[in-house]
Amino acid sequence: MTIVKGEDLLYDSGEYEEDVSGLMLSHRGNTSTSLALKKAYKIKLQKKADLLFRDDSHKDKEWGLLKCENEKFLNSLVGFKVNEMAGLQWTPRFMYVNLVINGDYKGVYMLMETVKNSKARLSVDKDSGYIIEYDAYWWNEDLSLFEGQFFKWNSMRYTFKYPDSDDITQNQIDFIQGRVEEMENSITAENYDQYIDVPSFAAWLIAHDILGDSDGCGSNIFLTLPNSDMGTKFQMGNIWDMDAIELTEDNWAAIHYLHGYYFEWLFRNENKMFTETYKSKWDELSPLLVDEMNRFLDDFSVSDEGLGLGTCMQYDALRWGYDPNRLAAEIEKNKLWFTNRKAWLDEHTADICSPWTIYTATFNNSDAWENVYAYVWYVDANAVQEPLGSWPGVKLAKNEETGHYNVIIESIKMPENIIFNDGCIEYDAVVGINKTETYKFENNKIS
Repeated sequence: MTIVKGEDLLYDSGEYEEDVSGLMLSHRGNTSTSLALKKAYKIKLQKKADLLFRDDSHKDKEWGLLKCENEKFLNSLVGFKVNEMAGLQWTPRFMYVNLVINGDYKGVYMLMETVKNSKARLSVDKDSGYIIEYDAYWWNEDLSLFEGQFFKWNSMRYTFKYPDSDDITQNQIDFIQGRVEEMENSITAENYDQYIDVPSFAAWLIAHDILGDSDGCGSNIFLTLPNSDMGTKFQMGNIWDMDAIELTEDNWAAIHYLHGYYFEWLFRNENKMFTETYKSKWDELSPLLVDEMNRFLDDFSVSDEGLGLGTCMQYDALRWGYDPNRLAAEIEKNKLWFTNRKAWLDEHTADICSPWTIYTATFNNSDAWENVYAYVWYVDANAVQEPLGSWPGVKLAKNEETGHYNVIIESIKMPENIIFNDGCIEYDAVVGINKTETYKFENNKIS
């Protein structure tokens, strides 16, 4: 691998020789790797180097190549700037590059630092610290923690960024499993401030709310436990993966209110420390946001890197066959986003509250089924959270006073459809072999 600027050779990895020179290149990402034509990549050098050309303290073997796409060339640029403004513990550094693999021009990418334990990156104690990721693709990893009490809502588990799953001991697994369980229990016990670093959790969420991220729980949630000392609290790491930002114009970021992570419970908690910290952090950022982002984008637009990106966006469009956007247009789009977003957050943060509503559906088991289950979904085929959204749904208990079976759902909108069933096989239910009754959710009462 070489890195060239103009006629100048800035870096040459040499030919591949294990632990000596060269590198290994692989795809990164799950959904993007399987669905997108333009792939993202992971780089693993065989000899440490700083590919961003700073100093020896930044030398590392692991780097990333994040793809840039039409009308999203600035997503990570502004995302990491917001990460920095929010005061999260580390902000990845990067530079825009044109990527050529074996003579094939792949387009514009961001060559960047990746999340790992390093003094120059997301740092924890080498001997007693942990970095874990709340991972939608935990089943794809060699090792994950057991599901906690929130697993029923999102089917996600924590996986290890540090220590590596190949190096970790059973005692370390047991220790971090216990600390995660303590943290999750503290949220329902309303003493979470003894186990989580509340300011970092609030700052992480505010960053996503500012960016209007529509990604629910694929948002690459990294937690750090700096060391194993008693009383050490979990901290939020940096934000990551800005593919879906600037999409929720008139709502919170999806992770803000989905049962997919802890924030919904933190806002509803009788312990209001998280809510008040969130408000306070926004009060700190609000007066700075628009002016700082405008200055940052203006400076970038006239920098060598910005001018180069403006040109290379056109080459990327030729390579991937789309009508190119102009850098100036993307900058103005982002400026408008932050102006409008500040106004929306100013209006809604002062009286922030839970957007969830309790909905009830009722079934009269007139045919005396032995068991009654409720399976609930939306018209767009999206299921509600587990276990209601996994066939046959949730098993219901009979109300002895009324004789009816009630299903209670907390959601941000009313589900459209519900199938009451006796626990039969899903495919048999479709053709009506077993006992099922299908209703619009609001018309579910049986006489």
